[in-house]
Amino acid sequence: MTNLEPMFQRFDRRLTALEDIFTNWVSNAPQYSSDSDLMFLEGLVSSLWQTWSLFCRRVVFSSAIGCITRSGSVIEGCVAPPLWERVSYIAWRVHSGGTIKPLSVNADLKREPTWGDVQKVQNVINILSTGNAAHLVSCLGSVSRGPVHVQLIRNASAHRNFQTLAGIKGLRPYYNARPIRHPVEIVTWTEPLSRDFAFIAWVDEMRLVAGLMTS
Repeated sequence: MTNLEPMFQRFDRRLTALEDIFTNWVSNAPQYSSDSDLMFLEGLVSSLWQTWSLFCRRVVFSSAIGCITRSGSVIEGCVAPPLWERVSYIAWRVHSGGTIKPLSVNADLKREPTWGDVQKVQNVINILSTGNAAHLVSCLGSVSRGPVHVQLIRNASAHRNFQTLAGIKGLRPYYNARPIRHPVEIVTWTEPLSRDFAFIAWVDEMRLVAGLMTS
C-alpha cells in the first residue's frame, strides 16, 4: 500500500521550492515591466498548477487502489482490478459522461480529467467511492482561492483575449489589486488579511488542503 506521508512531503518540498523561486524573483524585479518577467511568471504559475494537479491525481489513485494515511489509517482499495489503469478509466468515463464498464481499463493519459480542477476531482472521488471519499471531498470543498484562482490565471494566460482578461479582473474583490495587462501579474496582488503576495497565499492554501487530504 502507498503511504501518503512521503507523498505529502514531496509535494510540500516542491511547493517550498516554487515559493523560494517566487520570493527571490519578487525581491529583485518588483515592477515586472519586461516581457521576460511575464514569461517567467507564466511558467511559474504553470509549474504551481501542474504540481497541484499531480498531487491530486496521486492522492486519488492511491486512495482508490489502497493506501495508508499520514495518521496511520488504512484505506482499503475500491477498484477491481486494483490498477492505476482502472482508476484512470473510471476518471475518464466520469469526465466524458460515459458508461462505466466492469473491469475496463485505460492507459491513455490524455483522456483523464484535469486533476487540479476541484469540482472535477470531487466528482471522480464520489463515483469511485473511496474509503476516504467523504474526507477528500470535504477537504477539497474547503478550497476558497488557491487552486481555483491559479487555474483561471493559467487558462487566461494560455488564451489571452479581452474576455479572459475581464474574467481575471473579476478576482479583484479577493485581493488588494492593482492595474494589470497580463493575467500572471496577479501574483503580486496581496491578500488583505495576511498581506502576503497572492502567489504565497495560493501556496499556503494548497499546502494546508494537501495536509488535510492526506491526514
